[in-house]
Amino acid sequence: MKMCSVCGREFNDENDYCDFCGIKLDVAEGEPEEMEEETFDEPEMEEKEEEGCCTVCGTKNPEAAKFCMSCSANLTEEGGRKLILVLPGGKELTFSGDRMIFGREDFEDLLPEETLKFISRRGHPDKPDKFHFSIFKDGNEFFVVDEDSSNNTWLRGDKIKGQGEIPLEDGDEIKPANETSIEVKIE
Repeated sequence: MKMCSVCGREFNDENDYCDFCGIKLDVAEGEPEEMEEETFDEPEMEEKEEEGCCTVCGTKNPEAAKFCMSCSANLTEEGGRKLILVLPGGKELTFSGDRMIFGREDFEDLLPEETLKFISRRGHPDKPDKFHFSIFKDGNEFFVVDEDSSNNTWLRGDKIKGQGEIPLEDGDEIKPANETSIEVKIE
């Protein structure tokens, strides 16, 4: 059983991303509970245009899904600017909602352990409300905040810890702990 660390929804183990907020799912602790929600098999690629199917990977998603449960692609057509984060290895994550938080767990499959250890955890047992950095949207603008991380966050080559909300621009690089680079694309 996997659980979204942002919205708390639970998903089958086949899902890699939350269909509501687009964040990478964590494995929930404890015994898995019986799922009452309907699950969907991956359709043939010719069915991409079918309602509820992801136009990126073709997966059939629940009707209310905002993000694909397999690849995290945005399933909604919202007006305004769109922010996409290009993670190490080329994985793209589309910003959704009002705020997204990031910690070590979001990079586990993308970075080696010697790099991960410098990135603050989300929901650390001693500090459950702590994480490394967050991104939020205000109006049509996007901002990044270092959330009092242990090893700082860099933006445009500068440390941003303690500087509050910093506006993001297309082409920016966010570097948690100055250990990895996340490219910002704003469309």
